[in-house]
Formats: sequence, structure tokens, C-alpha cells
Amino acid sequence: MELLTEDLHPLTESDKIGEAIYAISGKDNTVTTHTDGTIEINWCGQPEIPDQIIREKICELDFYRMMRKMEPQNPLTTAKRKLKQLGLTEEEINALINSK
Repeated sequence: MELLTEDLHPLTESDKIGEAIYAISGKDNTVTTHTDGTIEINWCGQPEIPDQIIREKICELDFYRMMRKMEPQNPLTTAKRKLKQLGLTEEEINALINSK
């Protein structure tokens, strides 16, 4: 599973909850933050996961994100990851990198 990053924008609580649920279950879900600050989870037909387990997974994923930030980064690898997050395909990324 590819971790969400804050390279393009700060992660919201909804982002982190959705990522944690996916990391636990491997199934898609939809997490919505309403204007009043409440969060709604559409479990997409899967069983609900207790809040405590979701919170523990969020902490674990945040730890992995922090560790990744501390690792020395290869600029080419970082650039490829950012381009992929913007929606480019591997073929498009390679074409950009290999063009002179």
C-alpha cells in the first residue's frame, strides 16, 4: 500500500481515517467531513471497524510517514512519486525523464 503524503496538500482527518480503514480492511470506503465538523464513513457494505483500531492504525501510518521524511531522499525518486500523485502514468513519467 502506498502511503498518502503531504507533498501536495496537508492530510485531513478524513484522509487519514480513509487511509487507515483501507490499510486495515483492504477495501474502499468513503469518508466525508461535514461543515459542522462531523465525519461520516460510508463502509461500502463492509463491517464497521471500531474507532480505537482506526486511531491506532492512523498513529502507525503517521509514524511511517515521519520515518520516510527522515530518510535521505533521491531527488529523482521524489520527483517520480510527486508526478505519480498528480495522476501521470509510469509511461508519461518515463517519457518526461528520458526526454532531453
